[in-house]
Amino acid sequence: MKHKLLMMSLIGIFAIGGLVSCDNDDSIDIGILQLVSATPLNKVAELFESTIENSEFAKTHKINFTLRNPEADEATMSTMATNLVSNSDMVLGIATSASQSLKKASKSLDKNIPVLFSAVTDPVDANLVTSTTSANGTNVSGVSDMGDPKKSMELIDTHFSSTLTSKKVAFIYNSGESNSIQQVSLAKAKMNDLGWSVVDKSVAMETEIETTLNNLGSDVKMLYYPTDNMCAKYKASIAKVAKEKNLFVCCGDSSLVSTGGALFSLGVDYSSLGVQVGEMALKILSGENKIEDTVVGFASKLPLVVNPSLAASWGVTLPESLVAAADEVVEVVSE
Repeated sequence: MKHKLLMMSLIGIFAIGGLVSCDNDDSIDIGILQLVSATPLNKVAELFESTIENSEFAKTHKINFTLRNPEADEATMSTMATNLVSNSDMVLGIATSASQSLKKASKSLDKNIPVLFSAVTDPVDANLVTSTTSANGTNVSGVSDMGDPKKSMELIDTHFSSTLTSKKVAFIYNSGESNSIQQVSLAKAKMNDLGWSVVDKSVAMETEIETTLNNLGSDVKMLYYPTDNMCAKYKASIAKVAKEKNLFVCCGDSSLVSTGGALFSLGVDYSSLGVQVGEMALKILSGENKIEDTVVGFASKLPLVVNPSLAASWGVTLPESLVAAADEVVEVVSE
């Protein structure tokens, strides 16, 4: 899809430092930089595009999307970020590193187009913005995927404390992903308060996942992982060991429950996250909002999703109380 934006004298739509438009080629070009191929991030990209494509704005404007995925290679990502910023009127970074690369490219090229982000847990800690409660006055804003891991821990305590023989919960996550470290830290503190023992099983690379989980003691039957890109991409490795060891698995991304990565989740709906950032983009493109006045948004949908059929295939049974409380019950054994 392509779009034409008229000159300032005709429509007066501004982004920081200039118009949301491409020189004279009668189109709006939106670049997307996605950190890695993983179900949650894929959904953000897909729903971001479809939200814009299916909007009233798109009926009268033409838009081009360019998606780039460096598969977490830093050097490739930097080059892709530079190219996208150079050739786009607006860019979206999906995940922290991708968003940081786009911001850096925008600054180094002195091209103040709107830089949006999504699937970033703490945009302040990531130095993308200085505040999540007020407008930042810059060309960067977006939607955070910060859910509430403490509520997930309360959910586990409510439905499993009387059914498991041992109140122990293991946490697997990427030790190099700051967003994951933050979420797990909050979750651990909550479980300690609730009287559970915590077992840290952080990994530095995907090849360590199976070995690390195989080393879990037989008394550990509950496993949690946050909104972690490595865990999401290699959820099959987690599921393999979980099935062999009859583990209950909860995760921070609700979409993974229907794709074989976890049995239940009170977590972020990444499809909704894509819609949210798409709607934010539309308000900027249409001139309703300016990027510099756009306050960071947060995930608005945190559904409880459960998968009893997958649990049965792993040799465990989800508590009836948990299934009854669910917003969505899926009955999918594999992708």
